[in-house]
Amino acid sequence: MIQRRKPLPRRRAKPRRIRSPRCVVRGCDRLRVVVCPSCERGDRDWEHGYCLTHAKQEADRRFSLAVRSIGRCEGCGQTEGLQCSHFISRRYLGVRWTRLNAECLCRGCHKFLTERPLEARDRARERLSAAVYDELEEQARRFVGPVDYAAVLAKYPPVAKEVA
Repeated sequence: MIQRRKPLPRRRAKPRRIRSPRCVVRGCDRLRVVVCPSCERGDRDWEHGYCLTHAKQEADRRFSLAVRSIGRCEGCGQTEGLQCSHFISRRYLGVRWTRLNAECLCRGCHKFLTERPLEARDRARERLSAAVYDELEEQARRFVGPVDYAAVLAKYPPVAKEVA
């Protein structure tokens, strides 16, 4: 009589590990949550994007470059050491990337207005008109909710870094 062996237990196949998309910034291992709409690759089946932290940084970088592209200080006309100055603080995300809320200033003018907030507010109301400034303030106060970083990145397309 032939003795039958017990069949070997089947090994379960290990579930395939699906690589989740990661942020494109070197060294960042966080999940990608914001796809960069202005950099889509067309016919390829992948897109690159950023985690929330890096999406915010990239939006700030692009916005700052757009504001500074004027090429001169809007206070004194100087062309060196330009910075992006906000009338209403950057902490108010509802108006942080609004072009009306920013101007291009040199280091000296920016420092002067930062140290004198009342004069800065008067200057902003004068430059924009009181009605527009009040609307910006209202928009800043009213905003509650997540920022649509993809829309901000689409509004300010990528620009090559300056070579100085």
